Amino acid sequence: CKTSERKARAGKAEPRSRGTAKEKTLECGQIVWGLAFSAWPAAEDGDTDPAFAVGLPCLVLATGLNDGQIKVWEVQTGHLLFSLLGHQDVVRDLSFAPNGSPILVSASRDKTLRVWDLSRDGRNVQGWRQVQVLSGHVQWVYCCSISPDCSMLCSAAGEKSALLWSMRSYTLIRRLEGHQSSVVSCDFSPDSALLVTASYDACVIMWDPYTGEQLRTLRYGP
Repeated sequence: CKTSERKARAGKAEPRSRGTAKEKTLECGQIVWGLAFSAWPAAEDGDTDPAFAVGLPCLVLATGLNDGQIKVWEVQTGHLLFSLLGHQDVVRDLSFAPNGSPILVSASRDKTLRVWDLSRDGRNVQGWRQVQVLSGHVQWVYCCSISPDCSMLCSAAGEKSALLWSMRSYTLIRRLEGHQSSVVSCDFSPDSALLVTASYDACVIMWDPYTGEQLRTLRYGP
């Protein structure tokens, strides 16, 4: 049982870590499109969820499913923590805040992004809440990426443009236009100073996210 396993782990002299998982299969019940890992804060006294041992940090995995659900799992045990409900179509991509805060952003074919706060209150692990719905795309949203400094969010979609959002106010900063086909991927540089987008037009565009200036275009082909 989980209680016995927990006591056995606590009695060992090895470092108290739950970051390494044994091989497991997670039965999601749907086609899985998006995946994202995040560290989870150590449980505190009074936390009643059996998936967590007090004082031990762990790793969680969010899975974006074909039916619009997002299932969040504790990796070490394979325990399903909760399901996030709200999207009306496939969840294509997921991104946790890089600073370790329990903020998750999801991108969906329902043309929206949703911001979730997965904070635990020490008594009930299912303390998640939907913080914001970001609307602005007119086609499927393929990808989302949070800047390493957690100030910006970029979303890539099928309407040949990417949208840049504020992670502080959850408002649109600007629309980035330059591709000739669907934008399917986006990512920030480690210092948050550069943003790149990739498209079915066989081009990668490098942007200054603070000004919206198109800095360089990388083209695939002869």
